[in-house]
Amino acid sequence: MTLSVLLNVALVISACVSVWRHTHHASIWNLLRYFTILSNLFCALSALLMIVYYLSGGIGYIAMAIKYIATVSVTVTMLTVVAFLGPTLGYRLMYSGPDLWLHLLCPLLALGTYFIWDHMEMSGVFVLLGVVPVALYGALYLNRVVFTDGEKAWEDFYGFNKGGKWWISLTLMLLATLLISLALWALI
Repeated sequence: MTLSVLLNVALVISACVSVWRHTHHASIWNLLRYFTILSNLFCALSALLMIVYYLSGGIGYIAMAIKYIATVSVTVTMLTVVAFLGPTLGYRLMYSGPDLWLHLLCPLLALGTYFIWDHMEMSGVFVLLGVVPVALYGALYLNRVVFTDGEKAWEDFYGFNKGGKWWISLTLMLLATLLISLALWALI
């Protein structure tokens, strides 16, 4: 358990420092538009909960559930970079500076701690709960990129609405997230 605590501490510090390093170029409010930032902060919070539960002598079911959902979220971030953003925007950009941590190293830390220590048997309903962060963010992104006009609209910074094909991207992201969630649940 000591190694899990240390790796969870490393995860909290890595995610927070990486997000903080991004504030040198953009405000925190601007950064909170990105799922990468949100998923890594959520994962840092889940790691902090695991630290508290380990140090208090018990493992909370809620902490484990949150860790599972957060791990699904950062795995989506990591695999989106590997399969889509890296090929379209360039791996050098995706893995430079703090993005190396947010896109790859923090997700790998989350997966490692999840599979080795930070898990317990959960009902199948958690597979659907693992999709919730991506579904909520997808609804927000869709609204701001496709349906919002004026200064409140967001640019399509992920490129998911190229050619007006947002419905394909949304369907694929939700399906991929469901498969990732199922895999993380089934492998425990």
